Amino acid sequence: TAFMSDAAAGADATAVVAATAMGRSLDAQLQSEAASWAPPTEASSIPLATDEEMPVLDLARYFATGSVADCEAAAAELRKVGEEVGFHLVVGHGVADAVVEGAFAAARAFHALAEEDKVSCAMGGDGVGFLALGHRRLPERTTGNTNEAFVLKHEPGPRNVTLARTPWPSAFPADSRRAVEAFANEVHALCVRMLPLYAVALGLRPYAFAPAFEDPMFRVRLTRYPPTPAGSFGIHPHVDTSFVTVLATSGPGLVFFSARTHRWVKARSVPGALVVNTGQLLAQITNDRWMATRHYVINTPPAGHSDDDDGAGDSAEPAAGRFALPFFFNATPTYRMEVLPTCCSPDNPPRYPPMSYLESQGVAQGE
Repeated sequence: TAFMSDAAAGADATAVVAATAMGRSLDAQLQSEAASWAPPTEASSIPLATDEEMPVLDLARYFATGSVADCEAAAAELRKVGEEVGFHLVVGHGVADAVVEGAFAAARAFHALAEEDKVSCAMGGDGVGFLALGHRRLPERTTGNTNEAFVLKHEPGPRNVTLARTPWPSAFPADSRRAVEAFANEVHALCVRMLPLYAVALGLRPYAFAPAFEDPMFRVRLTRYPPTPAGSFGIHPHVDTSFVTVLATSGPGLVFFSARTHRWVKARSVPGALVVNTGQLLAQITNDRWMATRHYVINTPPAGHSDDDDGAGDSAEPAAGRFALPFFFNATPTYRMEVLPTCCSPDNPPRYPPMSYLESQGVAQGE
């Protein structure tokens, strides 16, 4: 794995400063670019994604056999998604429906708590805790996001953030905490099982990413979206800072930009599927060969909508809003990842310096 190195193992100080500066620069650049994306804010005007714009990747056969042939077949589909789409659905993923349902029940229980209980665990400098309705963080924008969220994470290294140290409100039931942790652990396992597919899709050995993901960092966000006011966003247009993001959602509202058709589209749904999208880390180490797709949320009132119109299921509790459980998966936080050798050449040199998560735009924006 000559294309990767560990920042904790004596990284050159000048290179660390350069990578950190690059992380801040990328965050500022993304904020500036977001202002020019001109996304539509009227949900009724946004078309539903087609199969081509949001493909389905079935992992069942590869997970059942683990064969080279099935790995290569799934990796070929994933390569096409990464290079041409950025967003897709995944089925046959092995995350139990009961685990997802338990996490949604826990999210509803959290957001049903009294405001003073939620505010008691407001987000601090380590990027863990509660973000109140109208917050301007993650992503950082000049106007508020019409959502409230609780963020927990596993981040080994200098900040040593663990699930066990999550500052839950005392009023939040222990069984709900366990349900969230069960969801986090199952999706974490899914992401680790998918790593060989990403490696093969990028022309590497199946376990080439293993050293970088020896102790992966991840964040889980329990988000509630009330109806979005006209002209506003449930969450502002952005790209994720992750390697990949895996999302479970209770209903419609996710909108992303289709690079294939050059239009904004509503995410479609398939029963039992999870949404997966490429993050900025994966885009960077592929020298932008793979795309980190811009996206946002508009939650329109559910009255009168149908699955045929917007391609997503109804929330179990419409009056409570839309709930989303994004899982942001990253490499070991101190591990400095470089542009992959299969994604650069003398005619296409690396556009990014070696960079760890702790030096990235994710930390720069407050994760």
